[in-house]
Amino acid sequence: MNRGNERLISLLQQPGSDVQVRIANSIWSRKGKPFHSDFTKANQAFYDAKITELDFNSPNAPDTINDWVNKNTNGKIPRMIESIDPMEVLILMNAVYFNGGWKKEFQPSATKEESFKLQDGSTKQVQMMTQSGSYEYLQEEEFQAIRLPYGEGQMDMLVILPDESSSLDALHDKLWEDPNRWHESFQSNRGEIKLPRLKIEYSEKLKEPLKAMGMTLPFDEVHADFSGMAPVPPNLFISAVTHKTFIEVNEKGTEAAAVTSVHMAGASAPIDEPFQVTINRPFFFAIEDRQTDAWLFVGSVVEP
Repeated sequence: MNRGNERLISLLQQPGSDVQVRIANSIWSRKGKPFHSDFTKANQAFYDAKITELDFNSPNAPDTINDWVNKNTNGKIPRMIESIDPMEVLILMNAVYFNGGWKKEFQPSATKEESFKLQDGSTKQVQMMTQSGSYEYLQEEEFQAIRLPYGEGQMDMLVILPDESSSLDALHDKLWEDPNRWHESFQSNRGEIKLPRLKIEYSEKLKEPLKAMGMTLPFDEVHADFSGMAPVPPNLFISAVTHKTFIEVNEKGTEAAAVTSVHMAGASAPIDEPFQVTINRPFFFAIEDRQTDAWLFVGSVVEP
């Protein structure tokens, strides 16, 4: 598994011209708390992780970690943590930064103010970008899907728009029934795409959602087993998981960053007519690598 991740990280960071992908990992341990050398060496060897022993009691400790986050997200996520709990002995950080120019840029002169329908039925005026061309496109009864390539085409943005008679929730159910189908190529067709400019920041505590999904044992103070990481006692368990994301989509391309921290304590039929996709209601998107089928970022936009 370690070697597989090492290969994946290497491939993702070779996205072709006009696209930048940076994946960074770091481990911050409380000064004086020993961890197994096999654990730290594996993280350095396979994940290129920065390993640092840090005085968690120092008032400057959060700033030291936040400086690393800020640097590795190109300033898009300047702060990740405000304080360190006295019981915490290890903080793991994972940062992903993406900056991709569209293979075909949108012309700013074609961007116009249009209405975007929100989930409560009201509308909001947004700056809607427009372009025409040939794209991978898929249309089925309940949705339209299109791929907008970055750079040389190795990476793209997949956009899936539910039909007006459907909903984002229904799309999610269909999406996760068989995620593999979304990695297949769509047929190339000519048409027009209208996409709103986006600038979104998202932050969430993930402990309770992860537990609800069935990941309960790692959070259990008594039964969690991380003895492969450090001598016991004390018994290690995950005390918090935090995720932050920033994404901006404009006429030139997409810039995105995400950081996750883990705190540990003691085929359709051909389409002859040109299509039109107008993203003027809640939709799903993914920034994907076609070489590995990996999704670097996924999200649903309910209000641009």
